[in-house]
Amino acid sequence: RRDFTPTVLAHEKATASAILSELEKNEYDILHYAGHAIFDRQDHGLSGLICHNKERLTAAMLSKIEALPQLIVLNACGRLGSRC
Repeated sequence: RRDFTPTVLAHEKATASAILSELEKNEYDILHYAGHAIFDRQDHGLSGLICHNKERLTAAMLSKIEALPQLIVLNACGRLGSRC
């Protein structure tokens, strides 16, 4: 499709639940994330993308989505055990 309007979730709208809710609609071919991430050394399952109010969006949360976008680009800076 050449005519599309991207859905932008930024700042207070960029919660983990809002992102998951959008992805559950199965309307997207591309997901682009630009933000922060964290790697939890003690529990890798808690590692993930940092959303609004320091919520985490984890791989386990994304794995529950029936059909993820074909292309996912994650531009996230982070450090082991902490956020950047």
